[in-house]
Amino acid sequence: IEIHEKTCSKAPGNIVLSADSTVDGLLFAGLEERADAVNLAEALRIGASLTIEMEANDLQYLILANEDDSFDVFLYDSMPGGSGLLQQMIENWFEMCQRAITSLSQCRSKCESSCYDCMRTYNNVFVHKLLDRNKAVQLLLEWMMQPQFEKELPPVVSLDGEKESKGTNSGE
Repeated sequence: IEIHEKTCSKAPGNIVLSADSTVDGLLFAGLEERADAVNLAEALRIGASLTIEMEANDLQYLILANEDDSFDVFLYDSMPGGSGLLQQMIENWFEMCQRAITSLSQCRSKCESSCYDCMRTYNNVFVHKLLDRNKAVQLLLEWMMQPQFEKELPPVVSLDGEKESKGTNSGE
């Protein structure tokens, strides 16, 4: 704060960035700690990348803090309209969890909590201190149950009546 006040001649303020986006996702609710939410999300991304045709960064996640001090993690497909990854994850749930458990349990570096051989990446550098492969395995074992279909949610955005897309340049 002192450096910012010296450099910019004013106290730093809080800034929030938001985006209005409609995405497909899976919500995992009621995790006890933020670290649990991060470890579960990263473990699911690892398992999915080992099981279905995708890169770990094809899925993104958002950690949501609740008023009761629990955390939810929303794992989502950032491709507009969805790419089908979430459905493939659900269809291959046991295999995906098992592959992630095997991968995390057998870290080549035999690290204590996490390293670049098991969980760390350049893209998750902000949560490196929270990553723990042993905790991730424990969480996967807790969530290793057959997902049950409960109900279909109606689309939030209707595609009916949309006009045909026009190109952005005269060549199109």
